[in-house]
Parts: sequence; C-alpha cells; structure tokens
Amino acid sequence: MTLQLILKLVKRNFIALKSLFIPFVVTASIMLGLEYIITSIINNDYILERHKDLPSLLKFVNAI
Repeated sequence: MTLQLILKLVKRNFIALKSLFIPFVVTASIMLGLEYIITSIINNDYILERHKDLPSLLKFVNAI
C-alpha cells in the first residue's frame, strides 16, 4: 500500500467516526485535567501542613 492510500483511508475513517472521536477526546481531556488537579492538591504544602487526612483521601480518590 502506498502512503497516499493509507492517508486517504485514515482521513475517511476520521470523518466517518467523528461522532465517536470528539466525545472521547473531550472526556479524555477532562479526565487528564482532573488528574492533574488532584495530584497538585496532594502535593500542595498548605494542604500537607493543615489537613492531615486529606492527602490520603485524595490518593485514594486518585487511585479510583
């Protein structure tokens, strides 16, 4: 197969399945953002000093 044919097939598949790709990309982006927020809260010095149980709770939530 030539590269041009492969690119044509990929483009056609993306157009045909965009109703699946767009929600997947949006959902994956939101999940990655939430993961980053939870991880940054776990490592926050203010949270570590003032709330003893919150980092362990967030680690549990992050694992789920």
